[in-house]
Amino acid sequence: MSNFTVNTMAQQNDLYPIVFHTASDHHIQETVRNRILPSHQILLVLGGKGTLLFRGVEYPIQKGCGFFTAKDTLTEYVNEGGLISAFLTAGGPAADLLCQALSNDGFLFLEDVNLQKYLSMLQLLIRDYHDGCDQGKLSAQAYSFFVEFLSQKKTDLPAWLEKTVTYINLHFDRKLTLADLAQQGCISVSKLCHDFKRHYGVSVFEYIMSVRLQYAHNLLLKSPETRTKDAAIQSGFFDVGYFCKMYRKQYGKSPSEQRRGG
Repeated sequence: MSNFTVNTMAQQNDLYPIVFHTASDHHIQETVRNRILPSHQILLVLGGKGTLLFRGVEYPIQKGCGFFTAKDTLTEYVNEGGLISAFLTAGGPAADLLCQALSNDGFLFLEDVNLQKYLSMLQLLIRDYHDGCDQGKLSAQAYSFFVEFLSQKKTDLPAWLEKTVTYINLHFDRKLTLADLAQQGCISVSKLCHDFKRHYGVSVFEYIMSVRLQYAHNLLLKSPETRTKDAAIQSGFFDVGYFCKMYRKQYGKSPSEQRRGG
C-alpha cells in the first residue's frame, strides 16, 4: 500500500525556507534510470534489494539502508526484486544549507538507519499535511527530518545551532537581531556568528536575507496582486526601498516588474 503525498513546485507552495515536495511511507520502488531530481531527496529502503549507482560507484541497497542525494545530481537505482522505499524530497534555502553543511558533496549513503524513527517522522508529516496543517509546521518537520538523517554523517552540528536555524526558518518575517538569536541558543553573539559561518558557509544575516528574498519571490509568483509594501512586510523587510534594492540584486528585476511578469 502506497501513501504518497504531493506538494509540488507547480502548486507554488514553496514559500518557506524548506518545504517537502513529495513524501511516502511505503512505495513500491520502480527502477530509476539517469534521473536528475529537482529536489533534495532522502530515500529509505523498507524491503527487497537493488543497486544504487551514483557518480560511477555501485551501492547494494537492501532493507535498513538509506541515502541522500542533492537536487540536480544524476541518480540511478535498480529494483532487483521487491524493492520498497519511503522517501522525502524537499527544496528551499534551508535544504540547500543543510546539504552544504552536512552531506558529502551532495551525497550520503548509510547502511543501517533507524527505520522506525524515520517512518514515524514521515507518517506524522504526511498526516499533518492531509489534516491541513500550516506550512510553517510542515517546514519545521521537513527540516528536522533532514537534520536527523544528515547529522549521522557529521555529528558536530551543535543542538543550539539547529534550534537557532529552525527559529529563523519559522520567524523570518519578524525583526531578528543577533542578540535575540544568541539568546535562543543560550550562547554569545560572537559564538553564534563564528559557528554559523563555520558550519553553513554564510553569515547569519546572509542566510536570513536569502530566506526572506525567496519567500518574497515565491509570494509574488503565487499572488502577483500583492503590493510591494505588503510583500516586503510579510517577508520581514520594514524598509520598502531596501527590499526593492535587495530584490533586484538577487533576481535582476524589481518586485513590480516581477508582478508584471517582466
